Amino acid sequence: AGKGNALLPVASIFGKEAEVEEMFTDFLPRIDALNNVLKDKNVLLGMYNSNALGLMGTGSQLNIISKELGANNLSASVGEVEKATHGEEASWETVIKLNPEYMFILDRSAATGSTDENILGAREVIENDLIKELDVYKDGKIVYFIEHANVWYTSTGGVQALNTMLTDLEDALLN
Repeated sequence: AGKGNALLPVASIFGKEAEVEEMFTDFLPRIDALNNVLKDKNVLLGMYNSNALGLMGTGSQLNIISKELGANNLSASVGEVEKATHGEEASWETVIKLNPEYMFILDRSAATGSTDENILGAREVIENDLIKELDVYKDGKIVYFIEHANVWYTSTGGVQALNTMLTDLEDALLN
């Protein structure tokens, strides 16, 4: 019945079908609430990595935002973004031209625990003078995945990861 059906074969091995169905039943209203905010919104999906921004395709770690939550991923129109494993590097002028309503930025440096003193924080690099001219910045609609970057970067697909990702999105978009 619910979106948890993909996990039912695994759950059946352990006799946990009901628990999996219940978990996903609990997720559905949360997904619907986020979908109400993001459906058909023009978004930029990006990965911050070593002082650079790479734009992410619909098959990336951030795909829940475009696939399940209905946002229009503007990043998918840039270069070879669907082939780039860490995003298609883009200029600030490209971001300005795309003019997203929301930006979602996965901080890979935080996910991998990079401690290189020459790497600036994601906000420091992305919130530059050019980006500060865009409504997405002025309206506070740049969402960073820093605290749980490791989940977004490496753990997508599991029940606990989905819960964390939904909570991050709810905190940014609904609260």
